[in-house]
Amino acid sequence: MNRIFIAAAAAAIAFAAVSIFTVAPAVANNDWASAAGGPSGTNMSWGPYGQQKVESNALTGCDPADAGGGFASNCVIIASSPQCVAVANSPSSGAYAGGTGATAQNAANSAVAALKKKGSRDAQAVPGQDTACSTDPLS
Repeated sequence: MNRIFIAAAAAAIAFAAVSIFTVAPAVANNDWASAAGGPSGTNMSWGPYGQQKVESNALTGCDPADAGGGFASNCVIIASSPQCVAVANSPSSGAYAGGTGATAQNAANSAVAALKKKGSRDAQAVPGQDTACSTDPLS
């Protein structure tokens, strides 16, 4: 009986240790990055404002034709993350897709893969140009 109890206790301790080290990291300072897209263009927003505010900012600036400064009804969030987002585009078709990742390069790769999945053979995203990370300096 003691061996069963000891084995069960050891298993519980091992499970607890694994659980502690596999928990996803917390979002520091409420940092977030988001990209929105619509027929007239795309827009990114990032910073220490939290998901709701950053997504709202991305949507607000998405459509240059929206002179009212409000939400563009034809824009949607295409990528949102506490890490990095990217927008890939296709020069030949004008199509675009969003992606997320732990780094700007990972996000760019994700966006390109998403656009290629839609059938665009010339998908491209340039880290630093078509990407934004939640911790990037604010301009």
